[in-house]
Amino acid sequence: MWLRRTRARLLPGAAILGYHSISEGDDPLGLAVSPARFAEHLEVLARRTRPMRLDALTRALRDRRVPPRAVVVTFDDGYADLLHAAAPLLERHDVPATAFVTTGSPGQVFPWDARTASAPARLQDNAPGSGRSDGSAPMTRRALTIAELATLAGKEWIEVGAHTISHPRLADLEPEAQRREIQGGKAALEEVLGRRVESFSYPHGSVGRKTVTLVRQAGYERACTSVFDVAHAGSDRWRLPRIWPRDVDGDVFARWLDGWLPPR
Repeated sequence: MWLRRTRARLLPGAAILGYHSISEGDDPLGLAVSPARFAEHLEVLARRTRPMRLDALTRALRDRRVPPRAVVVTFDDGYADLLHAAAPLLERHDVPATAFVTTGSPGQVFPWDARTASAPARLQDNAPGSGRSDGSAPMTRRALTIAELATLAGKEWIEVGAHTISHPRLADLEPEAQRREIQGGKAALEEVLGRRVESFSYPHGSVGRKTVTLVRQAGYERACTSVFDVAHAGSDRWRLPRIWPRDVDGDVFARWLDGWLPPR
């Protein structure tokens, strides 16, 4: 890790940040950042970095024209709080983002949250949309409904990417099962959104020998892993690394991020 951080500060590159849920509450897996602290992270990004869209970054990496201190914000899984808590903050701070959405259980609590949470995690009480009552367990940390997904995708600063149907460890599956997950998630999203889905994220960061080939064959233009590193010119655009912020305040986040980016 020390070597990666040193290289990141010396070579032109970009930090692709990976988040999951933006919510309060019990979080034994460490997947959530509170809305208040996420707002502080965005203040740091707006003030100290160059936020970019993921598609723009992949072009910049290809052309070896990455702006200094470039940063991309991404979210995995497709929690409903991306619409109700994260999206208003992203708009306020003029920071674009890509949300990688799992399509198999719209509106439901994700299995890993159902297994581990002793109490339901919740959006902030004053978060926009937190008072919803549409049969999808409002306030609970859960997946986006189809209607919420369509609303999220209508925001011009949000790109929706795919994250398979059921969030499996792809490397554990036979190639045909991987293909169904990779292509099926894309097709489901494109039906809802009415446009092409170009970005993908590997669930659990799991990539087998044929996984990248299958992602490329499915028509994705880029894909993010869970490898903890900064993207550099020459990075494989179907194996883009990310770094993962924790639920810390803005000052701690700024110092941590500075360890991955060239000096200002």
